[in-house]
Amino acid sequence: MIKFVKKCCTIGTLFSLFCVSACKQEDQELQRVSSLTLVHAVVGAGTLKTNFKGRQPIRYMTANQVNYGVWFTTGGQYTINSKNKELGLFHVPDTLPDSEPLFLIPIDADAAPIQTLFLTGTLQNPEYRTVNEQLPRLSPADSLVGVRFVHLAPDQSAVDVYIRGSDRPQQEISYLDKINNNFHMLSAKKGTPPYVFEFRDAISGQVLCEFSLDISTESLNTNIYRNRSVSLVLTGGPHKLTSPSFSTILVHHF
Repeated sequence: MIKFVKKCCTIGTLFSLFCVSACKQEDQELQRVSSLTLVHAVVGAGTLKTNFKGRQPIRYMTANQVNYGVWFTTGGQYTINSKNKELGLFHVPDTLPDSEPLFLIPIDADAAPIQTLFLTGTLQNPEYRTVNEQLPRLSPADSLVGVRFVHLAPDQSAVDVYIRGSDRPQQEISYLDKINNNFHMLSAKKGTPPYVFEFRDAISGQVLCEFSLDISTESLNTNIYRNRSVSLVLTGGPHKLTSPSFSTILVHHF
């Protein structure tokens, strides 16, 4: 009788372990993971706080901070999974428990393994675009950098982007036009001179903003541009609170 009980206990234990293992495996299969790049170009919005629990109360002391017009991996690169359904973005100093988010955006980790969320518009009229990225595949032998131009300056209709000294525009883009995966392949070999990009008014040709991309500042082993892709995002405009000028945000895609 004792042997029978022990045998039943052993079988029961093995069955329990099997069920736990199966549940863990099922959870891993369901919890798909995606990389989310967040770009804050909402004119007049200053600082935002992230809440990946959507409508649930936000913990402001520990929530990630995203600042207007700048991009860093620590404040703009996130990992989301299938449990994340909504992203709430709160405008500082709206930190009270009953404060409404500036954005409440549906997110889906299953949509694409690499996604970018562009925040744009103004504090009074915020807008956003989610892009499922298809980054160019670059091998170590290519020695290239992929550059994409994104126009998020609300008061500017269309711009031409030139490389200084070139008569041919790299691209003509309009505000909130479809953000595509059109990356321009440029040499990123050691010793390559800096690229100076000019954002010009598409009608008058006036230079609104320029950005210098120096891909030779690092050795080839630690180069942060070589065989990678970046976006240059135009934001700002005449009604920007801190300055009347336009500005450019450099965003890395990994």
